[in-house]
Amino acid sequence: MATKHLHGKLSKEGIIVISMGPGHNQTDMGGKGAPLKPQESVAKMMKLIGSLKKTQSGRFWYYDGTELPW
Repeated sequence: MATKHLHGKLSKEGIIVISMGPGHNQTDMGGKGAPLKPQESVAKMMKLIGSLKKTQSGRFWYYDGTELPW
């Protein structure tokens, strides 16, 4: 709801608001067996963030560019 609310308020100013899922990362919480290294996840998230269009605001995205349904 926060993403949808902020999108509604900030889209008029050209600000893109999204939620992101970073994937299952090799962290203390994710464990050594997780498929992603944090560096990989962050690099893919940054690529996605850099490619977003205003029409994609208000949505939920997975680190790899897959749009997740609300």
